[in-house]
Amino acid sequence: MKRIFFAVFSILFLLTFSSCDNNKKATSDAEENTIENKLNNDENKKTETKPESFYKVNVGLKPDLMYKDTGFKIDSVVPDRPGKYAGLMKGDIITKINDAEVKDLNSYTMFMSNFHNGDTVLITFTRDNNKLQTNLILD
Repeated sequence: MKRIFFAVFSILFLLTFSSCDNNKKATSDAEENTIENKLNNDENKKTETKPESFYKVNVGLKPDLMYKDTGFKIDSVVPDRPGKYAGLMKGDIITKINDAEVKDLNSYTMFMSNFHNGDTVLITFTRDNNKLQTNLILD
C-alpha cells in the first residue's frame, strides 16, 4: 500500500512540476515574444513617416478670443519666441501676413500653416491706431 501511495504521489509530484516548467517556458516564450514585438514596433516607428502637423510653426502669439473685429488680436506674447523677437505686443492686431489679409483667427491660422521653420514673413499690424510692419522669422 505504501508503494502504491508513494508511486501515485511521485507521479503527481512529477506532473505538477513538469507542468510548472512548461508554464514557465510558455511564460518565458510569451515574454520574449512581447519584448521582441515591442522592439520590432519601436523600429517600425522610427522608419514610418508621420503625418505632417497642421501647426508647423509656433511664433508664441496667444489670441484674444473675445476679439470680434477684423484681424488677429494678440492677447499675450510668449517670451523667447519669434513673436517677441519681432517686437509684437499684447493688443497688437495683425491685419496682413505678407500680402494676405488676416480677417480673423481662422485665417491667421490657415495662412501660418503654409509656412515652415526658418521662413520669414512680413507682418502688418496696428498698434494704437498706427499701421506698422515687422519681419517675423518663424520657428
